[in-house]
Amino acid sequence: MKDRAKKLEAIFLDCLYRTEEITDEHTPPAGAVIVQGVIRRYGLHPERLKHHDAEIVELLTELPEEFYTDKGEGWSFLNVCMNADGSQWANTQESMEQLCVLAIATGHGRWLLPPELWHSLPNGMPYIQFDRKEK
Repeated sequence: MKDRAKKLEAIFLDCLYRTEEITDEHTPPAGAVIVQGVIRRYGLHPERLKHHDAEIVELLTELPEEFYTDKGEGWSFLNVCMNADGSQWANTQESMEQLCVLAIATGHGRWLLPPELWHSLPNGMPYIQFDRKEK
């Protein structure tokens, strides 16, 4: 569990812009991939996202079937912490958000409703759907 969360965090941090790459703290760098997470909005580096695509897909393939376009219709963000075998891999919602943001940024995931409608869902949490294949 800890190894997976650590690997995810390392990938996520590598995909964020580095301090020296930001010229204006109020404007994302040109070409940034902007993704709305559950808590924050992120600007991610497109080339580093491509570099980590296979690793992101690998992390996604361990999630329950209900999340996938070829098996289910998506599932609540609250269930992202679980593996397909029912064990828990994430201890924090921050890790869960990181995985969702990376999936969306690489085209492997999508929120099923826009953020302004999340309050109408159970526990006010969004539903998300994932794809399993590299793009």
